[in-house]
Amino acid sequence: MKGISIFFLFSSSILFSQETGIVVDKIVAQIGNQIILMSDVESQKQQAIQSGLDPLKINACEILEQLMANELLLDQALLDSISVSDEQVDAEMENRLRLLEEKFGSREKLETFYGETTSKIKDKFRIQIRNKILTQEMERKLVQNISITPKDVSTFFKSIPKDSIPFINMKLSFQQIVYYPKITKDDKKRAYDILSEVRTAIIDNGKSFETQARINSDDPGSASKGGKIEASAGMMVPQFESTVFQLKVGEISEIIESPYGYHIIKL
Repeated sequence: MKGISIFFLFSSSILFSQETGIVVDKIVAQIGNQIILMSDVESQKQQAIQSGLDPLKINACEILEQLMANELLLDQALLDSISVSDEQVDAEMENRLRLLEEKFGSREKLETFYGETTSKIKDKFRIQIRNKILTQEMERKLVQNISITPKDVSTFFKSIPKDSIPFINMKLSFQQIVYYPKITKDDKKRAYDILSEVRTAIIDNGKSFETQARINSDDPGSASKGGKIEASAGMMVPQFESTVFQLKVGEISEIIESPYGYHIIKL
């Protein structure tokens, strides 16, 4: 997949009131007898942000996929009667508390942050830690006897008849900032000049493409995502495709005009 950024110059809490008619929470997946809630996905997302990850790079679908994989492993671990000792849980608990203490500076500050004693914090995380160890044990059991090498994969792939391999269009990931030009020549010139200034700020002054997209783009679909769009070959207007496929990764295009406005593109 290629990442493209396009300038067209022309998402929180999920707790809602019943009075508004908006769902407070909902089930987004079920694995065996286990369910995954929308709040579980949001919780993982917030934890990722708190750990220092860029919010723009956190994908809710990937989080859900990982949660589903974990639940599959946990469900199978329970079916296979895999057990975890209290000693294993306690050891992992102490390790986690030690890391949290290092993060907050002391156990007292940790307790202040959670508003609970260390004992209650342990109770809060105990089931989570036990399930984590169970999934790890199940995963280890599944892969311990697998001995597939990269050469095995290559040999298998080469053995597949070429006419049996499906054709998959190249998928492009790009960002854009949009400014819709007005009808008059003066308005079009102003739109062009604005985009030119934005392009100069990015290339010559080191401004962030994503930030400039959020500030300046008129495209409601991509501006909030830092101008990012994904599309396959044949899905874009000719002006886009002829420019996109000539760019190198990280390169920013000259200003181009399409029926939608003026654009700069970053691959």
